[in-house]
Amino acid sequence: MKKPKGKPTKRTISDTKEKVVYWCDRIIEAGLILIVFFVPLIFTISTGADIFNLPRLTFLRVMTIPVALAWVIRLFETREFYRLKSPMTLPVLAVLLSWLLSSIFSLRPEVSFLGNYLRHEGFWTIANMILLFFIASSTYKTTAQVNRLLQVMLWSGLVTVIYGTLQFFGLDWISWASKGRPFSTLGNPDFFPHFLIMLLPIALMKFLHAPKLELKLYLLAFIALLVFNVVVAQTRGSYVGLAISLPVLLFFISKKAYRENRNWLIAFGAAFVLVLVYLVWKTDLIASILRVATVKSRFYIWLGGISIFFAYPFLGVGPDVLRIASPPFKDLRYSLIEPMNNPDRMHNQYLDELIMRGAIGFLVYMWMLVSFFVTSFKTWKSSLDSYWKAMIAGIAVGVLAYLGQNIVAFGVIPTILYFWMLMALNTALSQMDLSPAKVKTGKKEISTAGDIPVYEARPPTRKLLPEFHAPVKIIVYLVSSAILITSGYWAIRFMSADLAYGKGETAVRTAQYYEEQAQKETDSDRKNKIVQEANRLLEEALNNYARAVALNPWEAGYRTATEGHTSGLGNLYYDLSKRISDPTLKEKYRSMAREEWTEALKTTMYLENVYMMIGRSYQDEANEKPDQRQELLRKAAENFEKGIQADPGDYPLYFQLASIYTELGDPEKAVERAEKGIIYAQPTENRNYSLLLGAQTNFNLGSKLKQEGKTDEGAKYLNRSKELAEQLLTYDPGNSDAKELLEKLKSLL
Repeated sequence: MKKPKGKPTKRTISDTKEKVVYWCDRIIEAGLILIVFFVPLIFTISTGADIFNLPRLTFLRVMTIPVALAWVIRLFETREFYRLKSPMTLPVLAVLLSWLLSSIFSLRPEVSFLGNYLRHEGFWTIANMILLFFIASSTYKTTAQVNRLLQVMLWSGLVTVIYGTLQFFGLDWISWASKGRPFSTLGNPDFFPHFLIMLLPIALMKFLHAPKLELKLYLLAFIALLVFNVVVAQTRGSYVGLAISLPVLLFFISKKAYRENRNWLIAFGAAFVLVLVYLVWKTDLIASILRVATVKSRFYIWLGGISIFFAYPFLGVGPDVLRIASPPFKDLRYSLIEPMNNPDRMHNQYLDELIMRGAIGFLVYMWMLVSFFVTSFKTWKSSLDSYWKAMIAGIAVGVLAYLGQNIVAFGVIPTILYFWMLMALNTALSQMDLSPAKVKTGKKEISTAGDIPVYEARPPTRKLLPEFHAPVKIIVYLVSSAILITSGYWAIRFMSADLAYGKGETAVRTAQYYEEQAQKETDSDRKNKIVQEANRLLEEALNNYARAVALNPWEAGYRTATEGHTSGLGNLYYDLSKRISDPTLKEKYRSMAREEWTEALKTTMYLENVYMMIGRSYQDEANEKPDQRQELLRKAAENFEKGIQADPGDYPLYFQLASIYTELGDPEKAVERAEKGIIYAQPTENRNYSLLLGAQTNFNLGSKLKQEGKTDEGAKYLNRSKELAEQLLTYDPGNSDAKELLEKLKSLL
């Protein structure tokens, strides 16, 4: 029988659309589950410099492509745009807009859009998180979906606590540089417990409402491992987060749950008290919480942060660029506690919001948080189901734990992801009817196999939009695909760049090892072979660095050594220039190094380091070219001065300048720079050198003034020279330079 010609029937179109929507739902839910489970767990140790955040962020961005595309198709096929409307919609969109504006007007727009190295928390990342928020909050239509994602979060947390426990007991199969406090897959013992305390309220609520003893015991084991890892990680932020969130959680536990779990709660309380007493008695827990030096440094960081805010009050300095803004505003007392350290975070999320996104960004962020808790409370209050009442409270308190620890800390990719996903789940629950259905004769309330009550979204109260014409939908799908695929392409490209850079670093370190072995080798043939292999590795490193720069030209660290980078293309060019005897090739490599450093200045967060490298290159060149020495030293001084302008606390720059100004015949500037260097170098291992340099520069200026007949003014500097030399001898009694200087001063004072 032939098929009828013409347009398909309406029923056939409806069936096709239902299939499309069905598969879109499956893709969305499966994608979100994979993202939530794997993002906290992914890392790489084979190659690459950023082994934690960049691999997990690459996975997140690539997995977002099919999830977001399925979401767009689903929206246009079902026309359920009304589900995007919730009390959270406007605040979240306002947060996204504030990030966009602050990125556009940032001190470093490229970095604010792409994110700083090792953090990667620029506009691109937050836009991805917010997209996932809207996807989850608008497509989760049943409590079964919410419950599955919560379970996946707990399973991911279980993997981390098992690995963290193995680390603590020295059973880790990976040889990490960091030992002692567990960090699991989070990469840092400060971030690990911050992730766990977000899961604790949810696990506790599930435990209290578990329908079976077996499930209670599983949850009890998980909670015990979780608490153990939080305690042994000894992170102050997690303790603050727990101190704020757990009392709130107790308020939301129902009387019925208290009665049914009375013995369990008594046991919990007793165990908590015993563990606390043991830790206070047997460990340095209190000392770790009250680390005075750290408390002081945080206070001085915050003082500097407030100064930055007043300099950029409206839109802030831009996302992820705090590191370049903080040095000029850094409090001197902070520099004396933590020399040569410039924070890229204020260790206070709210101050970060205020500084990086300005008053506008801070206010909309707080609007979003208030909206979330108000929405969660209303949903909790209106729900008549005890289990989901508890889950709503657990989710909200998990978010509160994150916000509480951020009073003295900040988020990273896994915790930020869970923050947005937990908010999405409560937003989705707010659109569901969580009241038990009336039991009809002969019928029971529907529930899952685990006795978890299942409810669905409320039916729409408004009309759907008219059906979209096919050309409109095709254009939307193509544009969405192009945007998402472009995002995925650059994510993979940036990851490839980091892998190439990691191979380059490995090659450089191996070449350095071979060079050390060559120096010890006595056999000339073997020595030549080792040197040849070292040179081959350096050439390989050069190619890998060049590839990394080509793949990601915005990452300054691939060009020069900065945070997270031990070398770079420019640095390697410069090292090669110092090895080569051919003057033409030497000049070429030195010029190429400066070109790379100049490019790095456009996006680097470490201006002082780059200016230091450029200045040193001119210093070294001055030693090779006596006829141009004065001019080259002036260029070196110019770059060192720019470095000081970028970071007034970088004391090695003062040392370089003091020496250069002395040689250039400007002792006044030499003294000025040496005195500054003395201040910033006092708490460091360079204290003695700074004192000697200061004594010598003051001696030079004092002698010069005395020769010019300015006896009184000269005596001031000579006395200062004597003071510094004597101070040096108190630290280093055998210092011959200081003794020689004091002998000279006897004839002048």
